[in-house]
Amino acid sequence: MTKNNKVINCFFALVASVAIVFFVLVADVLDREAYVSNVIKSGSYKVEAVRAGPVLVSSNLIYLRFTDLKQPGQIYRTPLMSKTSLDMQSYEDKKVAGVTWVDFDKSRRIFILSIPDWKEHWANFFISNTAYEVIPN
Repeated sequence: MTKNNKVINCFFALVASVAIVFFVLVADVLDREAYVSNVIKSGSYKVEAVRAGPVLVSSNLIYLRFTDLKQPGQIYRTPLMSKTSLDMQSYEDKKVAGVTWVDFDKSRRIFILSIPDWKEHWANFFISNTAYEVIPN
């Protein structure tokens, strides 16, 4: 094996190792226990706040996990948001289920965010599994 082949093999091994570690970290964030949880009054959705940091992102960031209790395999994750903007006061009507600043449109299966000063984050690509719209403030 030539010196160039060894360098190339080492480079690809390093890239593969970094990718594996990254995906293990993402999987850890997605499977974490919630630190705040409540069931919406109708009993149809459980809403959980999950810390996303500190390894992958800032320790101040969280996401919400909405679980459809009538179909427990249906789990919807919001994009990242600051935990300082979190208010877990829940509500529900025929169209939406949500907490303060975050609505889940039940028929379209999307989140509508009205969080003050919300900012997009690169990790949303990996964390959020549900489409979302942002209503500017």
